[in-house]
Amino acid sequence: MLKNLPIRWKLFLTVLALAVPALVLVGFLSYLGGKAAVERTTLDHLTSVRASKAHQIEEYFDRIRSLARTLARDRMIVDAMVDFDDAHQSMLDVELSREQREAVLAYYDNEFLPLLGATTGAQLERADFLPADDGDLYLQYQYIAANPHPVGEKVLLDDAGDGSLYSEVHRTIHSVLRDYVREFGFYDLLLIDGSGTIVYSVAKEANLGTNLLDGPYQDSNLAAVYQEAQHDYLGNSVHLVDFAHHAPSFGEPSSFIAAPIVDGAWLLGVLAFQMPVGEIDDVMTSNQNWEIDGLGKSGESYLVGPDFKMRSNSRFFLENPEGFLDAAEKAGASATDIREIRDFGTTILAQQVRSPASIAALIGETATTTTTDYRGVEVLSSYAPLDIEGVEWAILSEIDVDEAYARIRVFTRTLMIRLAGLLALILVASWFLSRFFVAPIEKLDDAARGFAAGEEDVEVPVTSGDELGSLAQSFNQMVSAIRQKTNDLKKTAQELEGVSSVILRWDTEGRIRFINDFGLELFGYTTEELVGQPLAGSIVPGSEVVDRNIRLMIDEIATDPAKYAIDETENQRKNGDRIWMAWRNTPVLAEDGNLKEILTIGIDITERRRIEQEIAEQKQLLENTLESLTHPFYVIDAEDYSIKIANSAARALGASGETTCHALTHKSDTPCNTSLHTCPLAEIKKTKQPVIVEHIHDDADGNPRYMEVNGYPIFDDDGNVVQM
Repeated sequence: MLKNLPIRWKLFLTVLALAVPALVLVGFLSYLGGKAAVERTTLDHLTSVRASKAHQIEEYFDRIRSLARTLARDRMIVDAMVDFDDAHQSMLDVELSREQREAVLAYYDNEFLPLLGATTGAQLERADFLPADDGDLYLQYQYIAANPHPVGEKVLLDDAGDGSLYSEVHRTIHSVLRDYVREFGFYDLLLIDGSGTIVYSVAKEANLGTNLLDGPYQDSNLAAVYQEAQHDYLGNSVHLVDFAHHAPSFGEPSSFIAAPIVDGAWLLGVLAFQMPVGEIDDVMTSNQNWEIDGLGKSGESYLVGPDFKMRSNSRFFLENPEGFLDAAEKAGASATDIREIRDFGTTILAQQVRSPASIAALIGETATTTTTDYRGVEVLSSYAPLDIEGVEWAILSEIDVDEAYARIRVFTRTLMIRLAGLLALILVASWFLSRFFVAPIEKLDDAARGFAAGEEDVEVPVTSGDELGSLAQSFNQMVSAIRQKTNDLKKTAQELEGVSSVILRWDTEGRIRFINDFGLELFGYTTEELVGQPLAGSIVPGSEVVDRNIRLMIDEIATDPAKYAIDETENQRKNGDRIWMAWRNTPVLAEDGNLKEILTIGIDITERRRIEQEIAEQKQLLENTLESLTHPFYVIDAEDYSIKIANSAARALGASGETTCHALTHKSDTPCNTSLHTCPLAEIKKTKQPVIVEHIHDDADGNPRYMEVNGYPIFDDDGNVVQM
C-alpha cells in the first residue's frame, strides 16, 4: 500500500514514524525521571519530618523526666509528701457516717461506673473499685463525692471544709500543684506513699486513697511504674510506663512517669505525672497544622507501640471522626476497635497499625518505602524506632501516594501537552517541508508526463544547487538530448525515405513479423506471403547450417549485440535469384530484459560485391604481372621511405613493409644524399616527374651490383606525391 503513496506522504509518514517513537521515549524517560525525583524528594521530606518529630518527642519526654526528677527533689514536694502522709495516717481511725458512705456509693453507682462502663462496654461491680479503709472512703467522700464541682472539674476544690489535718495540708499545697499541672500540661499529679497508697491527686479521680500494691488498681500501669520508681529509689531515676486504659480516668489511655521522693536516704514516696495525650498530639500534628510541615492533605506523623496500636491520634480521625470510622469499618477494623475509638474519642490504643513499615520500625529498622497503611491506602512511608527509655515506640511519617504523585501527574499532563504541541509543530513543519522538498520532484513529474504526452517545449526550472537541482538540470539535459535525438531521427527518417533499405523485424522463433514495402518489392513477395514465415526458406536459402546460425544469433545477440551488429549474407528472391545484403542487427528487449525481437536493416550490396570481385580479379592480374618481372619492383612511401609493395625478385633481396629502401639497398639508416647516389624519391618529390638514376646496390650476399633505378611518381587526389 505504501509503495503507491505519493512521495510527499511517504516523507511525511517517515518523519511521523521517527518523531512519534522519539517523543514517546523522551516522554517516558522524563516521566520515570520525574516520578523518581518526586518520590525521592517526598521520601527525603518525610524523613526530615519524621526525624524532626522524633527529636521533639524524645526531647519532650526528656524534659518531663528532668521536670519529674527536679520536682521530686524539691523541698516543697518533699514536705508535701511528708505532710500528706501524716495527714493520711491521721484519718485511719475516722469513722465514716452512713450518709457519707451512701454518698460515696452513690457517686460510684450514678457517675463513675456508668461513665466507665460506657467506654469499656463491660459489666462492672462497684466493689471492684472501692478503697478498703474508711479513712480512704472519707477522702473520696470529701474530695470526690461531696465535691460540688462536676466530673472533670473536681480539681477546683481547694478545701473540703471538714477541718481535718488533711484538708489543712490540701488547702496549703493544692493550688500550687494544680498550677504546676496546668503549666506543664499534665493530666494529673499524684503523691503515693511508701505503702503504695495514693495520698494526693490533683485531678481527684477514683484512685484517690486506693493502694497500688493490693488495691483495685494493683494491675494498672500506674502501679507498675510506682513499683519501678520505688525499687530504684537509691538511683534517683525517673521511670516511664507505656499507655494503657486507666479506669480512674474512665478508661482513657494514660501513660505515667514517676520519680522517687527521698529525704536523705529515706524513701518517702513517689511522685507520678499522668501524661497528657494532647501534648503528644500537639507535637505529632504541629497543633493540627499538618500542611505547615509540608504534609499536604493526606500526610501525617504518628506513634506506634509494641502491640501495633497507635500512641498518638490519627490525622484522619482528628479531621473527620465519622468519616474515619466509616472508612475503618470498610477496611475491616473490628467492632471493638471502632467502639473504643468512638467512645474514647481517640485512636490511641484502639487503631491497629500492623503494616510492613510499623513492623520493621518496631524491630529497630530505619528506612523509607512505599507501603500500605492502616487504612489500606498506598503511602510513601519513612519510619524509625524512638529512643525513649521505658517504652518501645516507633514513629512513622507518611503521605498518600496519590497526593505525593499529584505533582508527577501535573508534570505528566504538562509534559504530554508540550509533547503534543511539539508533535503538532513537527507534523506541520514536516508537512510544509515535504511540500517544499517534493515540489521540485512534482515539477519533474509533471514535466516528464508532459514530455511523455508529446510536449516538446518542456523545461524544469533549476532553483537550487543540491541533488534536486542537479536532478532538474539532468532532466533538462536529458530532454534536450532526447529532443535532439528525436530531431536527428526525424531527419534520418526523412533521409531514409529516399534510401533503398530493407527494414525487417523478426521474433525469437526466427519468423518475420514486419518488412517494409521496399523489402517486399526487393524480394518479390506480398505482405501476406512473407509475414509470419521463417527467414530460412523465404528470403534466406534454407539449410541446416542456416537454421543453426539463426538459432545461435537469437540465443546470443541479447548478451553480445556487437558480435552480430554487422552481417553480410547471400539472400534469395521469390523467383530464386540470389542477392547479397548487408545487414545491421539490433536486439529489442522486453521489460524483463529478455530478447523480444530483432530489428534488421539491410541494403542490397549485390552490385558492390560484383565490383569488389572485379577489383580482386584485376588486383590478382596486377600481382601476377609484377611477379612475372625478373628484376626487383618496389612501391616506396614518400614520407618514411618504407617499402609498401615488393615483387618476389625484390623480396629475395629482403624487401618487406618493415624495411626502408636505403636500408635494403645501401645498409644505411638515412636516405641517399650524395652526388654518387642521388635519391630518386627526393627528385620525384621535387620535380613530380619520372626519374632514372644509377646506383650501386649490395645484393643479398653483400656483393656490389650496378643498378639502373627507374622511378615513377604516384599522386593523391590533391596532386601530391605519396609514393614512388
